[in-house]
Amino acid sequence: MENKIGKVIAYSIDPIHVKYLCPHGCINPKWKRKTVLHQHGSCGHAHNRIESRCSHCPFYKGEIEMHITDDTIRENFVLRKKQDCVVSFD
Repeated sequence: MENKIGKVIAYSIDPIHVKYLCPHGCINPKWKRKTVLHQHGSCGHAHNRIESRCSHCPFYKGEIEMHITDDTIRENFVLRKKQDCVVSFD
C-alpha cells in the first residue's frame, strides 16, 4: 500500500461527478475486464483545475490529484450566457 499523492488526468466530468481511469489496475468483471472508472464529486463546475480527493481504490491508499484539462470530456453541462443567470425579484 502506498501513502502519497497520485496524479491522474480526469476522463470525464459532469455536474455531479468527475471520473478517471484507475491507474492501479482495478478491473470490474461485469465490464469484461475493462479498467474501472473511479468517480468523485465535481462540485458542479466544468472549468479546468486540479482537485484533490482521497482514493477509493483498493490497491492505492492516499490522495489523488485529478487534473481536469482541455482533454477531459464535458457531459451534460448547460452553457449559459451571463444574462441568463440574472435573478429578478419583481
